[in-house]
Amino acid sequence: MMSDPKTVRFWTYGGKGLVRLRMEDGDTLRWRQGWPTDEGWSAKEVTWIYKDGIIERYWLSEGRDCDGYLSHTGEDWSERLNAEGFPVWEPGSVQVYDQNAVRAGY
Repeated sequence: MMSDPKTVRFWTYGGKGLVRLRMEDGDTLRWRQGWPTDEGWSAKEVTWIYKDGIIERYWLSEGRDCDGYLSHTGEDWSERLNAEGFPVWEPGSVQVYDQNAVRAGY
């Protein structure tokens, strides 16, 4: 459990570098970034929820190109920070959707 379950401060990677987030119990934060590519578009999104001393993280990486839509989603959680102030993530679920593979019957 975090040292002060009402407030947590931790480092994460976002955009072009490190970002330090501060969350209070019950807070939800969302970050999203998207950009065009030579064949379509790509985007990344992360949502953090802090509740009862636990950080939940939901993430999405998605895009579309000449082969269709592809997404990679997942969730994990953390009850503690390492010595550098990064959450120690415990694995949750991961899902992949590939439109081209679905069309091919996989």
